[in-house]
Amino acid sequence: MPQTKLLLTLLTSLTLSAELALPPLAAAQTTQQTTAFTITGAVVERDGSPLYGVIVRAGNAKTMTNAGGRFTLTLATRPEDGRQALTLSAVGKKTQQVTFVEGHPLRVVLEDAVGEIKEVVVRARPNINALDLRARSGVVAQVDMKLLAQKPMIDLSLALQGAVPGLTVVNRGELGMKPEIRIRGNNSFTKGDAANEPLYVLDGKIISPQAFMTLNPLDIREIKVLKDAVATALYGVKAANGVLEISSRRGVSGPMSISLSTQAGVTLRGRQTTTMMDTDEKLELERRMQVTTAPGYLFSPDFISSATLSDLRQSYQSTLGIAPTWTREEYLAYGSRQLDSLRQIHTNWWHDLIRPNSYQSHNLSLRGGSQDVTYYVSGNFSRQGGQLEGNDTKRFTLTNSLDWQSRLGFVSLGLTGGYAKTNSPNSSDFSPQQLVYELNPYETKSSTQLFSYPGRKYSDLTGQFRRWTKEIRFGTSLSANLRPFEGMQLDAVLGLDYVLNESEQITPATAYSEVTRRRPIERGMISVGKNTDFNYSANLRATYQRLFAEKHDFSISANTDYYYSEGRLLSVTGHGIGLQEYLAGVNKGLTSADLRPDFSGSNATSAQLGFGLATGYTYDKKLDLFAAYKADASSLLPRDKRWNTAWALGGGLHLEELLPFLRGGSLLTGLGLKASWGLTASLGGITSASAVPIFSYQQSSFYADQYRLIRLSTLYNDRLKPEQLKSVDLGLSVQLAHAHTLDVNLYRRDTKDALIMTDIPASNGFLSMLDNVGSLRNEGVELSASSRLLSGEDWRLSLRAALAYNRSKVLDLYGKTALYSGDNVYPDYEVGRSYDYVYGLDALGVNPLSGELMFRDRQGAEQSFGKTIVRDDLVGIGYRTPPYTGTFGLTFGYKALELDAQFYYVFGGFKAYSMTYVRGVSDVNKNAIAGQVSRTWFALGDEDRLYPNPRAGTQTFNNLSHYPNTRMISRSDYLRLSMLSLRYRLSSSLLHHLGDVVKYATIALQGSNLFTLTPYKGGSPESGTYDLGVQPVLTLHLNLNF
Repeated sequence: MPQTKLLLTLLTSLTLSAELALPPLAAAQTTQQTTAFTITGAVVERDGSPLYGVIVRAGNAKTMTNAGGRFTLTLATRPEDGRQALTLSAVGKKTQQVTFVEGHPLRVVLEDAVGEIKEVVVRARPNINALDLRARSGVVAQVDMKLLAQKPMIDLSLALQGAVPGLTVVNRGELGMKPEIRIRGNNSFTKGDAANEPLYVLDGKIISPQAFMTLNPLDIREIKVLKDAVATALYGVKAANGVLEISSRRGVSGPMSISLSTQAGVTLRGRQTTTMMDTDEKLELERRMQVTTAPGYLFSPDFISSATLSDLRQSYQSTLGIAPTWTREEYLAYGSRQLDSLRQIHTNWWHDLIRPNSYQSHNLSLRGGSQDVTYYVSGNFSRQGGQLEGNDTKRFTLTNSLDWQSRLGFVSLGLTGGYAKTNSPNSSDFSPQQLVYELNPYETKSSTQLFSYPGRKYSDLTGQFRRWTKEIRFGTSLSANLRPFEGMQLDAVLGLDYVLNESEQITPATAYSEVTRRRPIERGMISVGKNTDFNYSANLRATYQRLFAEKHDFSISANTDYYYSEGRLLSVTGHGIGLQEYLAGVNKGLTSADLRPDFSGSNATSAQLGFGLATGYTYDKKLDLFAAYKADASSLLPRDKRWNTAWALGGGLHLEELLPFLRGGSLLTGLGLKASWGLTASLGGITSASAVPIFSYQQSSFYADQYRLIRLSTLYNDRLKPEQLKSVDLGLSVQLAHAHTLDVNLYRRDTKDALIMTDIPASNGFLSMLDNVGSLRNEGVELSASSRLLSGEDWRLSLRAALAYNRSKVLDLYGKTALYSGDNVYPDYEVGRSYDYVYGLDALGVNPLSGELMFRDRQGAEQSFGKTIVRDDLVGIGYRTPPYTGTFGLTFGYKALELDAQFYYVFGGFKAYSMTYVRGVSDVNKNAIAGQVSRTWFALGDEDRLYPNPRAGTQTFNNLSHYPNTRMISRSDYLRLSMLSLRYRLSSSLLHHLGDVVKYATIALQGSNLFTLTPYKGGSPESGTYDLGVQPVLTLHLNLNF
């Protein structure tokens, strides 16, 4: 924060000084200005879109193009003929020499370094599977890194929400928690990340999802999302769920350039997930519920006038701790005074407990090098405060890359490191966030007695628990891209990724729960965990490419790869630490089952060896064909099932080149078709103990009073088979006038032999076993469009939009029509239904005569919610996961000012309202959802009520909480302003007057997740719970290039 303030103050002072002093300075240097020479121009892609970050050199002077692709370079002296030679270079582009003529602004088109069919340029490419031939017929989407870098978010994973159609990112709760990431939905009946999460590849090496979260977006050159079988085939069975392929920034030839990026700002409370009762409504609810532990009834004339004096004295003693011997009139007067006093208090606990916080991120990078050796070094520090006191995340990252060019090609070395720490006040069974919904509006932090938590003060509810997690990450990769002779390319990469995760959880000895439940020698609990994740990957690839008759481009590539993963986990829990809040303070003399020290650990390893072959053919830039085959052996499976395969076929047509009447047209400048078909085995849901016997030590046994030294970790299934994913993709791409694009992809992916943990008889010694139970289908369509409406010298405007639709369906359950878990009466999966279909009761409303909540069963008969629910009572309600996701946004620029905005939307899903904070007679002492009084049946004749008689019975309320119903479910659609950025580029003339120390500078106001609009009233529309949702962040950003 101090660095940011200092830089902003310095820049503001220098700017004002320069502007105030400009007239006299101009007058004093008239002679010098007459000899100055200003060069202006624009650099664009082949399709006319502006190119940012192109280095423009004129002798020793240089500058960089802005977001609009424009540049201005001022030389001290004017050439005699008014002409100046320039060199333009950018990563991934061909270096170009041009000549600027005075009075004629330049417009330069830079070509890709690998583009012409006649020319193959060898350059540093650590992601050696990123072959050009796969993209011609596969679905490879690229994340817009310019937009991503403008999102002030500490988690790279969350920043990807809405980045690419078909890539879904769901926030799971508090700051620092890993989100759910999926590419085209789930592929397995086994839910969770292990079976459905994509593969993460950084510069050719495989990394863990935790390592991906901590990457610095400013160190990333590109992120590709590989979706279909052709795009992922080169990775084999590891990539059954898709791939996020990340390429780091590399150095460039030339003098060292320094880039400083710093931003600081605030995090906001965000959307209030629900509205709780204010004081008047809460006291009225308590009076209606007629519960003496709540002041609304305890102090009311209703209770005081009807109860005996003995009952009054007993109720006041049990609730308030006093036993007055008053008359009824004195009770009435006391109750009236107490109610009047409570009605003066209107505490908004959301405002008091959910707080704004701070955000900062600072990045320093250096890049440069000679013609033979280039380097890139970057360091970053970021911190984001959470919405709850005691919750924050801070991260340090360091990146270093070195590329060495020889006569044969490139050798590259990459090093990455990181440190992250997250603090949290949340335990597994309690979060301070709950207090927002449980503390009453007539209570305060200074209240001597809380009705919501009898016998406690506010201070007894806070500081009861703390947890921190630390993550240390180190990674390195060594790659070579060699061209020993014409047409032959040899690529190799070795990569290591190591993540150490440590955690500590402490319940202090002074915590209310410890003081009231434990003896002094037992108080204080500590739990320490240590988890290491090590990944080693190696890949060797040989590619031969040959051009025949100037039209036939043929390539063939073969590779072998090896992947090794090891995960170790150790945890220790102990009690009786007292004031010694560290592991050595554990009281080892405690021997009861719930207090004795507990140790646990695991060590899981797996290895995979693969061999692959791929071939591609291009005819005269008109026709592309691709085929790939990969065989992988995994140590997770028995020897006879160890080898599994992935294969893919794909093709593409460039109709604008193929059809004579389209060739060279100015309107339809691009028209392409793609198709792919493939099959991939998936090991995502399989662990080392699933298919082969793995034993572990134990302290207790499944069988009563029996102890065994070792036992099976889980019941293995020697008949287990990997899931088989067969996919078909069709794609269409259209480009008009080099300025408007439309891409459409249709896909269908069927999973055969889908896996799930199935229930088995307890006589086996286990309750479940992983098994192949059926097949499911994922299908959908993805659309993305962009339009560049204005691209003039001063005005720029472009629009973009994307929409993805994904539908899942259970095709077969191998002889069953539905699959149930335990004693559930609703199916987990049902043939013909969606993957995550919502089942519930067809509610008819509350009977105004009896106060019973009624529903209609499948036969049309009216039933009470108080009955035992059976399978025939349930009906289908809707999809839990929204099938539609998308984005739309714009980029608007005027001269040096540019505005970017991006919206993210979701619709089509349903989520039930949580009944957690709808109060009954047992918990009415805690606050409740606003409006419950007017929506609850209390007396004969109450009509159009949502909630039944509060005394309807335990079974009614259990069913109401356990089963969704048609009257307490809502669409979970939402619209979110996910990114907003307003940037201003300081002019070259101003930078020149400031001494030319800074070559390029921008200042920006940036925000992420600034608001969310939704009709859903049951909490967060993403989770369907009352978690806090994503944090809005608003920052001021300064970027300087030296």
